[in-house]
Amino acid sequence: VYTDRFRAIAGAAGHQHSLAVSDHYRGLIDRLEGNYPEALAAFNQALSFYQSDTAYRSSQLGALFNIGVVYQLAGDFEKALDYFFRELDLRDTLGIEEGTANTLNSIGVTYKKMRAYDKALDIYNRAYELCRARQDSATMSLILHNRSLLKNLQEDYQSSIADAEAALAIDRNDNYAKGIASNYELLARNYMQLNQ
Repeated sequence: VYTDRFRAIAGAAGHQHSLAVSDHYRGLIDRLEGNYPEALAAFNQALSFYQSDTAYRSSQLGALFNIGVVYQLAGDFEKALDYFFRELDLRDTLGIEEGTANTLNSIGVTYKKMRAYDKALDIYNRAYELCRARQDSATMSLILHNRSLLKNLQEDYQSSIADAEAALAIDRNDNYAKGIASNYELLARNYMQLNQ
């Protein structure tokens, strides 16, 4: 409701940037509700505006990333990777490192879904090093958890346990209940595989 009201006001004022922002928010809502064609249309509309004016070049990052996420959720992994890598290329061009690890994490998840486990592991390792250098505990925990899931799929249970325990320690320190619970579940899954 608020996004639609924001869009109506922006349209009445003829403020194109605000219209693009409202398109982006609409895309997020549609993505979360599973309305993927509508989400793609909204994100592409926002992206089109951002690409039309160099003043908004960095705003393309969010649209590119979210288009990648929608394609990943819809199971079109090749298109997802295309948009994620386009977003990374633009980050490099603009010199914006913040957010890179999160995009790498999404690439890792995509490769994992494609069963390209070695590629996923390489990407997770790269993302982890970036997070560690930036002391980004929330993203580091997410990457450790996803890397642990990957290692569990590869039946490397001891290594999976080590990553899950490291993620758990970070989430405990950050008092992040969802992460704590998720890592306990992952640890239990690994120990069950080891008959412990």
